[in-house]
Amino acid sequence: MWQNTHNKPVEVWYFVEVVNDFVDGRLGINKHAMRAVVHMVSCLEALLALPGAKVVETNWGAIIETEDRIYAIIFQLDEHAATEEEYLASNEGKYFPYPHSLTGDPGMESVDEMQPFKKCAYIVVTKPFIFDPITVKTLKDVVKRIGKIVKIRFFGFLTSMCVLGAAVMARANFQDAEIVIDAKGTADTSTLAHGTALEILERNFMTIINR
Repeated sequence: MWQNTHNKPVEVWYFVEVVNDFVDGRLGINKHAMRAVVHMVSCLEALLALPGAKVVETNWGAIIETEDRIYAIIFQLDEHAATEEEYLASNEGKYFPYPHSLTGDPGMESVDEMQPFKKCAYIVVTKPFIFDPITVKTLKDVVKRIGKIVKIRFFGFLTSMCVLGAAVMARANFQDAEIVIDAKGTADTSTLAHGTALEILERNFMTIINR
């Protein structure tokens, strides 16, 4: 069984809902999302090209190990009710009446550009609601199985909703870790919503990169 025998620090790259409905489907944010996806792919390719980088299979999933650090890649999908009617009747549907990521629908799946990177992912998880505890549970599992998290870097959609929710939960539960939001790797329905969310996150002790 694989173990972090050298106690290398762990960096998590957390991809929040980089799924079809958010890019070109029901909630397609079009050019904003596609620019972010291109940036995500570039970042992942650069990570895999680091000196000594190798994908290692463990009992729990894959990790990327470099000379001085271990990277855990997490893909978080969005999954809601089976029908539009059920979604609209839900609590989220009352506040955000735009059915999306319905169970079994292709819209809830990762975009094609992310699929090749699933082979180096630590885990793929789904969440039914913003601020769902699966985010913290998954991160705590990384600590238990791999080692201490020193940095969590967030990518994904929407900056003002699910990215913000996941990042705030990470900030509250991992106070010694650096929480990083990749501005080019996140997007929202407008540049105003995106920029406002980044300001809020920064004011809550998170680092914004690639503005």
